[in-house]
Amino acid sequence: KTAALVRTTTAVTVVNAGEKINAIPGSATALINHRIHPLDSPETILRYNRKVINDPRVKLTRYNSYPGSDRTNYTPVSPVSDTDTLGFRAIQSAVARVFHAPTTIMIMIGNTDTRHYWRLSSNIYRFSAIEIDLEDVGMFHGVNERISTTNLLKLTTFYEDLVESTCFRIGNTA
Repeated sequence: KTAALVRTTTAVTVVNAGEKINAIPGSATALINHRIHPLDSPETILRYNRKVINDPRVKLTRYNSYPGSDRTNYTPVSPVSDTDTLGFRAIQSAVARVFHAPTTIMIMIGNTDTRHYWRLSSNIYRFSAIEIDLEDVGMFHGVNERISTTNLLKLTTFYEDLVESTCFRIGNTA
């Protein structure tokens, strides 16, 4: 459950081959999803795949499943944001006030919708104001995805605190 926090992970997610139970398929395709760790790159992963597969008949193609993409390019690895900023310090302060805990830096698993905002700001923090344990991790993007009522209340309190304290800090109390 925590593998993607420390290394690139790989999952074969879609496989297409034959159409009949009694006929060997002439070709096959497989879609492989990589959650690329910030210390890796798409090029490194592609080289590794070629080395492991080691079969010249297998063609490897980068594939992007996002609508509007040319579908032959990968989704870039999320950039890492600076932690010495007003925004990050505001998150730290709100975490301390609401959760009574220090802020730790970790990798956000998966590529979020923040890719749409990379051109607007380099200070994008993929942060969830909820308390989770290892059992909770498995429910993200799974069957019966949800958060607890306690987490919903804490999340609401956190964002209320973050917005109010940040607006007050920059002199906008409206």
